[in-house]
Amino acid sequence: MSLSPDEAKALATSVKTLQKQGPKIATEMYDKFYAANPELTSYFSICFLGKDHKAGEGAKITLMAKVMAHILFQFILNIEREEQFKADLEKIAAKHVSRMIKPEFFPLLREALCTAVSDALGDKATPECMAGWRKGYDKMAGILIQMQVDMEADLKKKPNTWEGFRKFKLVAPIEATTETIGQSSSGSSDSSEDEGTGFEEKVYKMILTPVDAGALPEVDKFGQYVALRLTVDGKVTHRNYNIAAVEGGNWVFALRENVGKVCFAYFNTLKVGDEVEVSQPTGSFLLLESLS
Repeated sequence: MSLSPDEAKALATSVKTLQKQGPKIATEMYDKFYAANPELTSYFSICFLGKDHKAGEGAKITLMAKVMAHILFQFILNIEREEQFKADLEKIAAKHVSRMIKPEFFPLLREALCTAVSDALGDKATPECMAGWRKGYDKMAGILIQMQVDMEADLKKKPNTWEGFRKFKLVAPIEATTETIGQSSSGSSDSSEDEGTGFEEKVYKMILTPVDAGALPEVDKFGQYVALRLTVDGKVTHRNYNIAAVEGGNWVFALRENVGKVCFAYFNTLKVGDEVEVSQPTGSFLLLESLS
């Protein structure tokens, strides 16, 4: 549904007014979304949900909110030029594929967004303005949903792929290594940017193989990743890791200490033969550093 002239004008004005508050609004949106739909928090990474207290005095901004705010506000500011956001939206859709995000989640997030925006605007949250936000969000959501459908259809055409998650097991102990593992220097796209230690961190090699001993799909693009579905402290979470190399029919991952304290502690508990649920490979990482 297209925007009326009044809706378009009100939307553009509100976006410019709120743009500097974007990460805070997006964080509040997710907080409202999780509060209303606690069963859906497992689709998001523990570290991606973590609060960044360095974002300003009293601020509590999530890394995911920074990414979402950048793309959402830029998309709405340039809503008639959606093609320029194709690459960024494809990266998001690929992550949705890996985590099996469902179309019915999007309206729930829209309501949380509109509540957060309305709270920030106060009396300026006119009916025309809020209708514009709903339509703007729905347009972006529609593009993401269709991209996900197309990506999933393409994956089904490839040999040795699967739907959902497949059980893998640890082949060897996870140990620090000085070797270069494939082309990868980064373990995960979900780490908080403030977790760096200021010195060269150790890299840990993790090797996984399918429990069913079946063939694996070809990893055909540098930066492709899988989602690991983990149970950490009794809670299910999803986390994306790129495949650093393929060795003898096994997938090799390069884990850095900055994958996040909680998840790194989890990997330290794994023993040879322990099982992990893994999605099929897709996408390339959406890095916060690339957002300007």
